[in-house]
Amino acid sequence: MERTDRATLHRSLQWGYMAVLTAVYAGIRLYLFAGVKPITFYDSAGYLQPPFTWRPFAVPLIYMLLGDRTDRIVWFQVGFSALCWSILAWTVCFFARDPLLRGILPTVILAFSLSHVIAQWDATILSESLSFSFFAALIALSLGIGKRIAQRRRINGTLWAVSLLVWVPLAVLFLNTRDTNLYLVPFAIVLVWIFLWRTAGGRTLAALLTAALIAACVWQQGDADAKHRWGPSLAGLIAKRILPHPEATAFFVQRGMPIDPALLRRGGPVAADQILRHPGFVPWLWSRGRQTYTAYLLSRPFESQAEVVDHMEKSLDAAALRPYAANGALRWDSQGVDGLPTWLDERFFFHVHHPWSWLAALVALPAVMFLADPARRRLYGLTLLTVAAFDSQLFVAYHGDTIELERHSLFGNVLFRTAVLLTLVDGYVFSRAWFDPVKKTRREPRRPP
Repeated sequence: MERTDRATLHRSLQWGYMAVLTAVYAGIRLYLFAGVKPITFYDSAGYLQPPFTWRPFAVPLIYMLLGDRTDRIVWFQVGFSALCWSILAWTVCFFARDPLLRGILPTVILAFSLSHVIAQWDATILSESLSFSFFAALIALSLGIGKRIAQRRRINGTLWAVSLLVWVPLAVLFLNTRDTNLYLVPFAIVLVWIFLWRTAGGRTLAALLTAALIAACVWQQGDADAKHRWGPSLAGLIAKRILPHPEATAFFVQRGMPIDPALLRRGGPVAADQILRHPGFVPWLWSRGRQTYTAYLLSRPFESQAEVVDHMEKSLDAAALRPYAANGALRWDSQGVDGLPTWLDERFFFHVHHPWSWLAALVALPAVMFLADPARRRLYGLTLLTVAAFDSQLFVAYHGDTIELERHSLFGNVLFRTAVLLTLVDGYVFSRAWFDPVKKTRREPRRPP
């Protein structure tokens, strides 16, 4: 009876703490965005067009449902973002087993979402806000489903319905906010199979979820090909990163790329519009450009990856992202509550020096714990997958465009900070498991008398 009363008290305190934390969080968000004006950019018009015209359909569809009114869009993004991040915080609170982590992690998650680099996009007519919100909701739903499956050791009708009727549409919406989100699908498929492989009925569900994700990727990739969304970026990459280097240029010319010899004689980078003037370049770009560029990156895998890491310090520079909200009447560079997002930026989005050392540490530490603590390999494996995911996003950002590197690397930047947090959590859990005298005694096998 005493144990039951204590558990009830802990649960009540947990609910009360989360309710107060969520209320404070919602109040701060409303205060920060009071009087904000919608922030538009040169490419905002593409998101205000009807869906299925140029951009991936998710953001234009939601904007269309909101009447394409920018003021209404901003407040929807503010509210939807607060809802999704709050759901994630609540889910993590009840997912974590350790009492200390139950209190710290929800606070960290909500504080992270209030940082300048994350919150500012709610005021912009771009895809970042909805992409982050869908991602937070998708992680929360995945954790909730995973916990239910772990408790029941099987998949009932409710879990089937939630997985196929809620998780899949949410994943499709997330993927169709930005084309670069497609590169997270392989990691999602790996996680699906890891958590469902040993569950009764889990392999069938994993196969269905995998098929749904692959079908979504195939459709979205076909849509991008039909509209040539990657064309302008690829032309800029060839102009600025290929033509200045004779060996790289020869690789492309050998595969049929037409180019004006006068441009090659000039040396150095050229403007993309200069190579687009060649009558045969655009047809080659549509038919063989992307395959040739992919083959070029694969022909030098170590150099391609090294370029990403060498530019990681610039890719993860949060200070370069703050001016995006400069014309939206955000008062976030002042003191008090108004300065909270910038203060949080300095804590979460610290400047990354020595990127090679960071990458080595984020791989080595979870890998050591993965080998030394078999009982918690799923946790350490999740961290390693997050490291691989942030590296893939930075790879796509650097090798996918030549402009706005910090903005295109934003999702990789968030995953990098997530990997750092997960590594700290791994270290805490690992130390508790190995150095706690009580748990250590339980883990040791009994000696025969």
